[in-house]
Amino acid sequence: MTDTDRDPAAPSHEPPRNPLIQTGLIRALARLVFKVTGWRAVGGPPPGVPKYVMICAPHTSYWDGFWMLGAASLLGLDLRFLGKHQMFQWPLGWLMRGLGAVPVYRSERRNVVQQAAAWFRSSDRFLLGVAPEGTRRLTEGWKSGFYWMAVEAQVPIVCGYIDYGTKTGGILPGVIHPTGNIERDFPLFAAAYAHIRPKYPELQSPIRPLPAPANPAPPA
Repeated sequence: MTDTDRDPAAPSHEPPRNPLIQTGLIRALARLVFKVTGWRAVGGPPPGVPKYVMICAPHTSYWDGFWMLGAASLLGLDLRFLGKHQMFQWPLGWLMRGLGAVPVYRSERRNVVQQAAAWFRSSDRFLLGVAPEGTRRLTEGWKSGFYWMAVEAQVPIVCGYIDYGTKTGGILPGVIHPTGNIERDFPLFAAAYAHIRPKYPELQSPIRPLPAPANPAPPA
């Protein structure tokens, strides 16, 4: 990517990677824990797709993040996620950077969707993980931010998952290219997760878009 190709609103440097979960020690620990507990990491990055948004679902337990990070380590995913910029200050800053968190600034005029899109444009390779449920509690649907991030950045969406029924975690086959018609595209996500079992099924939110926040990013 040349300077002339770079989005002028994008960050001027590559987003932080996640060196902690990609260390040999953490990968060996993840391999041991998965073997002892009977879990398996399944799937991998979509071939020929250097940038994409990855859904992390379902989310009904604290354990979901643990298994997802373990699967990401075993599958060699350079998984990154968004975090409030205040969390990058001492004493948590080193941990946030080590885990691959990307800072967002809610006080800026650009919204989170636009900031995420700027991070995509600033990097030749970028995988952003988003938990669309946003909470472990039962809600009326999924937040649509992940969808509009992909639309704004013009990147596809893949489905990362944790399945307590089969004790597997990783990436489901297939790539979803958002069209900007959220009502038409969301059934694709519902179909992808139809047979995935969360830890607490009674807390699983229905896969339908919640009302968009004020001033959502328009389709690219």
